[in-house]
Parts: sequence; C-alpha cells; structure tokens
Amino acid sequence: MKKNEVKYNSYIGKLYEGEKKRADSGERRKEERISPEDAQGKEIVRKYSAKCDVCGLPYVDPAQFDIHHINGDPSSTVTRNLVLLCKNCHGSVHGRVNSLIKDYKNEKKETSSGRRSVSKKKTKPKTIKIDCRFCNGRGKGLTGLYLCPVCDGDGQIEVFNPPEKCRPCNGTGKNLSGTMMCQKCGGTGYTNTVKKT
Repeated sequence: MKKNEVKYNSYIGKLYEGEKKRADSGERRKEERISPEDAQGKEIVRKYSAKCDVCGLPYVDPAQFDIHHINGDPSSTVTRNLVLLCKNCHGSVHGRVNSLIKDYKNEKKETSSGRRSVSKKKTKPKTIKIDCRFCNGRGKGLTGLYLCPVCDGDGQIEVFNPPEKCRPCNGTGKNLSGTMMCQKCGGTGYTNTVKKT
C-alpha cells in the first residue's frame, strides 16, 4: 500500500514540534499507550474507518496497530490528538522524529557552547546504496501487503561509506521481537543513513 506522504509528513512535523518543546523544557515523556482494544481505542478505529491513516492498511489484527498521540504527549488523550496507525507507519514516524530531535539537540549544544566552527572546505561524504535491512531488499513491508516504509519500496537505502550497523537492533532494522521498526535507526539497520529530502 502506498504511503500518504502529506499525512506522514504532517504527523512527523506535529510530533517534532511537541518533542522539541519537551526537549527545550527538559520534560521526560511517559510511555503510556492507549490500546486499539480500549473503549477510546475502538472509537479511534471507527473514526479512521478501520485502517491506517498513513498507508491505508486495513485493521484486521489489533496487534499490528497503535494509537498515535499526534503531539507526542501521552497524557493528552483527547480524540483530536489521537490517530490510528499501523505499527510500521507509527515506528517510521517516531524513528524519523527521534533522528530530527537528536540533530536538534546536537545543533543546540554546539551553538550554546560556541563550538560551531567554520570549515574551510566542505567535502561531500561518499555514499553507497545497500539492501534495506527492514525488508531485506524486497521492497515490501512486514505483511507483504504494502511497500516497505523505510525504503519506500526501492529495496535499497543510501548510507554513508562505511556503513555503521545499528547496535540496538543489531542491524536488522526491527525491534527485538521483530514486529516493529527499530526506534534508533528508523528501520534502516544503519546509524549513518542519508536523510531523504
């Protein structure tokens, strides 16, 4: 199934803004989840016509879906802050935002310490294309019904040379149970991937 890039990028933008505010205030995020099986979860499933709001995957197995907090604040459980996403799209949104927040914190740290140096000549690092670890180069998601959310169906991703394998997922691109995208690497299996624009 094809990912709706407008909705996908909108969820990334809204979550990024919420996470950026929390990073600036030093607030820690609680990991409370609303299950699609709860009464409020069932209401969200109905609101989104029993399908992922990003890729359209039909809601058949509740274990394949999450209720996403649009602004990233799990204490805000109003219906307008909740959306039904399949685990792949949910993991992809959070993986991308985690990467953006890491960059934001590093940039903020560099500017506040005054260490931002001006390089004389910027050289473009060499990149290579390798098989996507999340779909093993097939271009299909976990269930095979839709395109891989990491490589967008290409089967390959671009990384800086030499590739650096992600330690938390051991380069698989999946969490330990193998059912969700690794939050650290965003499902790529590598920590030095070239960011898509």
